[in-house]
Amino acid sequence: MASTFPALRGKMGEMEYVLVMMRLGELVKHIGYAEEIQEWDGGIPSEFKKQRKLNTSRIVNEMVPYLTATPDHFYGAITAELERPGDPQNKLLFEPISGIADDTIGILTLDGSEQVMALDGQHRLKSIELAMKTHPDLARESIAVILVPGKGYRKSQQLFTDLNRYAKQPSKTLNLLFEHREFFAVVAKEVGSNARTFRDRVNLETNSLGQKARYHITLGVLYECVLALLEGHYNDSEKSMAKITEATNLVNYIYDNVVTPTFPEFEEMLTGHALPFDLRTKYIFGHSVGQQAIARAIRAARDEFGEKWEDVVRPAFAAIDWRLTSPQWEGAAVQGGAIGSRRQNIEQTATVLKLLLGLTVPQKETDSLRNALQATDPNRTLPQPVIKAAA
Repeated sequence: MASTFPALRGKMGEMEYVLVMMRLGELVKHIGYAEEIQEWDGGIPSEFKKQRKLNTSRIVNEMVPYLTATPDHFYGAITAELERPGDPQNKLLFEPISGIADDTIGILTLDGSEQVMALDGQHRLKSIELAMKTHPDLARESIAVILVPGKGYRKSQQLFTDLNRYAKQPSKTLNLLFEHREFFAVVAKEVGSNARTFRDRVNLETNSLGQKARYHITLGVLYECVLALLEGHYNDSEKSMAKITEATNLVNYIYDNVVTPTFPEFEEMLTGHALPFDLRTKYIFGHSVGQQAIARAIRAARDEFGEKWEDVVRPAFAAIDWRLTSPQWEGAAVQGGAIGSRRQNIEQTATVLKLLLGLTVPQKETDSLRNALQATDPNRTLPQPVIKAAA
């Protein structure tokens, strides 16, 4: 049975297209996937494929929950290619509305003889299909669809590239700046605005820190620190302002009253007598690997010692040699004279700090650190608590 849709006809460059509005239920009925339409299971060469393979994990774990748990969810337009067997032109059945001077306004008909394949937005399409299985009311919602006539696999591949190649992914920091739902993102921004340690010192737009910049941390790294400190104690979907304020005050206290007062030259940087870059050239706490490792170590201390965590962290942090040249960082945060920033570097640097604090560390963590340290020197041993060494 044929389906009709109010439509707008347009042209950009040499590409003619039609823009329609479809209910989500109609969308999944009329638009399919390249791997099914092209029968990839039959052994089609990669050179002829018009799409990439669906990332099912991303769809199930990220996109479907977004649709089903976010009341104000929204997707941009899906671009789909229409092919009509027997018609080399793959004509779009668009009929202008009579009596209107503008012939770009009309009706598009899908008569069932066509094959329509998602060129841009197949992950959105699949997430909609899966989400409707548990939330059938979604079928009544609508989305914009741009239909283009098929011009052969080369043109299809080129259009896919054109639609994706120049789409620049926003930085993690900018995504967090614009994020207003996620609890930990909101708390991170509140901390960045209110804590003396971070006020006017957080790069809110990019993931890098310039030599002359006043910033000593990016919002992306601050978010990871907040996550390390709070995850498990607070629900990411928490909306209560009281909870946001409570969590923000806790993180503010941790940094302003316990952590940063123990860092050498940090007060000079906050008062403008030193640049953050100056501290980054000297100390591990000036780098993202150190910042995230510190947050993880503090979380571990709070979990192990409860209300007495400050009595452990404050004197230990004051006794730690934070200089980049200190041998204790080599193999974990520093490798061959270069600062590492991978997850492994962060985890192993956090383990170093936990051991320096005298915390109980799981065997798996100590084994990983020992292997990293002995890769630089077979005779190296694990760090010992600084308080015992200073006693």
